[in-house]
Amino acid sequence: MDPRDVNAVLNDLEPAARPVVAGYLRELSAALPVSRRVRAAILAEIADGLVEEVNATRVHDPAAAARAALLAFGNPRDLAAQFARELTGIAAHRTGVGLVGTGPLVGGIWLIALSAGGRPVNGGQSLPARVIGLFSELPLIPVLLMIVIPAALLALAGSGRAARIHPLATGAAGVAALIAAAGCAAADVTLIAHALHAVGGWSTAVILAASASAVRLTLVAVSARRCARLRAAS
Repeated sequence: MDPRDVNAVLNDLEPAARPVVAGYLRELSAALPVSRRVRAAILAEIADGLVEEVNATRVHDPAAAARAALLAFGNPRDLAAQFARELTGIAAHRTGVGLVGTGPLVGGIWLIALSAGGRPVNGGQSLPARVIGLFSELPLIPVLLMIVIPAALLALAGSGRAARIHPLATGAAGVAALIAAAGCAAADVTLIAHALHAVGGWSTAVILAASASAVRLTLVAVSARRCARLRAAS
């Protein structure tokens, strides 16, 4: 249903029942910590169900029928918490997908851009040598990776196929997503700070790597904020 049709759905009710249902939807809307688009879609779904429930209730008083239907749907804040729990798993899954998908790319760009001594990497170096050199220069990075990678994989189990294979409570997936996001942000800040202080000049590769980390930092911050708000509401 088009979210814009909520008012049209309410028009299918008796006039006396509309304020009762509209009040329920307003309270539900206020308790949903989601974007305007997602909120509108949820309200449209609930409004449609409420109208069907009211019209199916065998009570002559329209307002009483509406109140009876609302009892079947439960407290709007409890209903909002249920949606928040489900959406927490989805948000955690998306965070995990983003981190797992961008990790090798951003890490590879930094490996190309930096060497253990903070100079442009020698093209003749093997990949293991580049990794060891970077880890020697920045010992915090491998520690963060040991936190971020497992947490990101756990976040994947918030929803989708991963959740069916390895079920994980949405709250736990949300926590894992927040941990992974925080660790990833710390790694990006560490790499950018290293580039600013240790590299003698901004090569094209360093600029590209710092830009990639900056973009990922922004996306991770948005994703972490969404997960935190949903977890708090659930």
